[in-house]
Amino acid sequence: MDGKEPATRAALQEQAAFNEWRTLKQSDIARFGYQNGIPAAAVPQYTSAVFRHVREILLKSGSLNPEILLYRNAVARLPSRGKRAQEDHLIPFEEDREMHDAITALDAKWRLPLILLDFEEMDDQCAAEILELSAGQAAERAKNAHKLLADRPEFQDQSIDQRLRLLNRSYGRLNFRLNEEVLEEEEEQPAQDPMQVPEKTSGISKRSAAAAAAAGLLMTGAIGLSFAYRQDPPRPESSAEGTEEMLTQADLESWSAEYEMVLAEAAQTIGVLPEDYRNFRYVKRADEALKKVINGKTLEKYRQAPKEAERRFRTVLRQVMLPKEMAMSLQRFPLTGAETGTFLEDFAKKTDELMYRADAILSKHKEELKELKIDGALSKELLYAKLAELPPEVARLVNSLNEQMLLVLEHPNEERFMVRRNMAELQNTAGPVFSGDDHLYIELLAMEPFYDETGLLHSEEQVQFMLSNIGYSLSMAGTDSPLYKKAETVFSVLLWMLLHGTEEDPVFTETGEVRKDIRILWKQLLERSYYNPIVYIMLPIVEEMEASGWTASAAYESLRFDHIAAAVEMDRKGELASLLPGGDMKTGNELLSIIPEKEPLRRVESLYKTYSKDYSEEHLKGVTAMNVYLLYEYANQAGDAEMIWHLLAGHPLKPDLAEFIKGWEQEKPFAERYDWIEFNDSMKQRQGRNVYVHPSASTAEPPHPIFYRPGPVLKTDGDGVWKLEYVYYKREMMEEDAKKEVFWNRAKELYAAYRSNRSAEFLKGLGPLETVSLYLAASEAKDIEVMRDLYTDFYRPKPAAEEVKNHLEMKVQTPSAIEGIQIMSERHPGQEVPAVSVLFGYAMEDAQGTAEHMLMLRIDGAWYLVPNY
Repeated sequence: MDGKEPATRAALQEQAAFNEWRTLKQSDIARFGYQNGIPAAAVPQYTSAVFRHVREILLKSGSLNPEILLYRNAVARLPSRGKRAQEDHLIPFEEDREMHDAITALDAKWRLPLILLDFEEMDDQCAAEILELSAGQAAERAKNAHKLLADRPEFQDQSIDQRLRLLNRSYGRLNFRLNEEVLEEEEEQPAQDPMQVPEKTSGISKRSAAAAAAAGLLMTGAIGLSFAYRQDPPRPESSAEGTEEMLTQADLESWSAEYEMVLAEAAQTIGVLPEDYRNFRYVKRADEALKKVINGKTLEKYRQAPKEAERRFRTVLRQVMLPKEMAMSLQRFPLTGAETGTFLEDFAKKTDELMYRADAILSKHKEELKELKIDGALSKELLYAKLAELPPEVARLVNSLNEQMLLVLEHPNEERFMVRRNMAELQNTAGPVFSGDDHLYIELLAMEPFYDETGLLHSEEQVQFMLSNIGYSLSMAGTDSPLYKKAETVFSVLLWMLLHGTEEDPVFTETGEVRKDIRILWKQLLERSYYNPIVYIMLPIVEEMEASGWTASAAYESLRFDHIAAAVEMDRKGELASLLPGGDMKTGNELLSIIPEKEPLRRVESLYKTYSKDYSEEHLKGVTAMNVYLLYEYANQAGDAEMIWHLLAGHPLKPDLAEFIKGWEQEKPFAERYDWIEFNDSMKQRQGRNVYVHPSASTAEPPHPIFYRPGPVLKTDGDGVWKLEYVYYKREMMEEDAKKEVFWNRAKELYAAYRSNRSAEFLKGLGPLETVSLYLAASEAKDIEVMRDLYTDFYRPKPAAEEVKNHLEMKVQTPSAIEGIQIMSERHPGQEVPAVSVLFGYAMEDAQGTAEHMLMLRIDGAWYLVPNY
């Protein structure tokens, strides 16, 4: 900031312009006062006093930049030390309140530079001008403030930078009820609505052209160039044929004009004047960046490299664009891989600011917008349908949401509207440009905000899945990437909120027990998670809560917010896995070539003899996953069903020993099924309490085009023993007419028997394949009643009879065309009931065939199908 903006200062002497500027800036000053210790109840009066005095000064002569003047007056009205009122609960999180109190307790000498640089995002020079210091002094005092905070006992061994980032997010959600009556009184003067902007046309309007021309004069003074604003920016004349392309003064003037045109159109789109648009933080950053790109040195430095100069200019131009235009610009001027991170960070900061502004407008008109209801609930559809009846400020916002890449949604916790980013344009327009990390970052931006002062803004079930996804992002991203920085903060806050709830939505009942729905969520989060820090935090809490009847946990009581970030850091350094159950167990690093005459089973012959004596798991402790698997194959080759049963891990569908031996079928010899099989430690994968190993294998037989038999999977729950995961597996092949006839005769018999009484007890006596047979016979007979009997409403209501009828009419393949059925258990951690997947294979003219999937659940002793339509 250069400290002189005489044109802007003169404009603010007009009442309408000043009121509009005040509307734009008063939330910043209110937040600044609160950050410095002004009690929430006194913030409106403090803000009014600051603007009233600034107005008086602006009416007099002087050359001080209005923003410098504004913040100097805001500073002058602060106490030397602040103290948060005890009843002040604007900041929802205890850890943020703790940091806020520590900052307000600092002497103003240290506090003010910290707030201006860390929270108001000013540069050293701007903060120095406000505080009447040198830039070096301002930066050094902010650095000392960081040190003073780090030295406080409550912040020992914590990242002050991270704590400040979290607090800044809480500050960003503050919403003060400012003195609207003062504004209204001032605005009653007979003047045109200062926010009323002419409708956008295919070309730029005269008003926008004039505004851009005025802004262009300011830019001329800033960068030392002379150019005239034109509706079509001037382009340099073509060079003579055969001469080398060079950067010219005309190029720089053309780019400057283009910048002013883009700025003016963006201001017009969101309904503000160009000079007010320049007060947005992201536009200020763009203006500063433009000075570095377009100046006398640029012409000298890039005279022989005009394309590089233009690339630098396009990067700056994107910063001043509205989000949609920013995204669309990638079609014409693609990013390089090195530029995507900066692009997304700029996009995030820009949309953060626009979201904050949009929320402020919606909050200002909250009472009027409460009337937009359907069946007693707020409706965003009515917001669009009744656009002409809305306050002009809201109408302008709604009309520009698409250009701002924002969505209006119903707030889940309060009767008001909120905004969230609409990332579809960026994903659809520029998807191929971005890396995997970038796409994960885009997904995070699409889900923001995750929480506000009212609590979580997504359902607890959604948060559970988000945590796993964010954990994956943290495990994949580099620590210097924007993805990691955002994911780390969001992960810590979401996990903390899921564990502790809010005052309005506590996790404990009045009798001191964890709510039943929260118990399920915690257990599912633990058991489904692949991310070590989640398991590290959740495992002791869930185990201790279960042991106490869900009333107490020492791990829960001792957990501090910063422990979550510490766990993330430990995992990043590779220090966490070995601290978890099964984390240090060995798989056995070897590629086994399965050659009959050199069969590797001989190496476990001694172990087979020892283990078969008493099947004590002590014999398996310390044995690698590879050798346990070889022991399993040795037992199969020996026809030892009993040992096979003991080597299989527990599972809800695993039968007892007698039943297993009765139904066990010996598999083909090891060497006839595999050419080679490989085990190594990189194949280990954690899922909740358990660690799994998925060895790689080359099968000796060609795979079936539809059906498959899963390869071996070994698991441990941390008891020091590897076992094979139990898999329920049934396959019924009907490619031959005789086999198909046998299957359908049996299915029709089951159907007739059930149809005679339709008893739930009858279903309890059926296995998964028999229930599927009954279902297919009912489908073939178009018996909608029986089909609905065999559906479960576990996940969603059963389809109505008319829906079932429509489904049957629309199906291309009939049940009689099925040539094979495969039923197999699948891993569903946290699933409350046993589940299997059903795969129906249909014959086709080509060799591939086609398939249909369904899910089955065992509920109250009987198997039911989950409708797949």
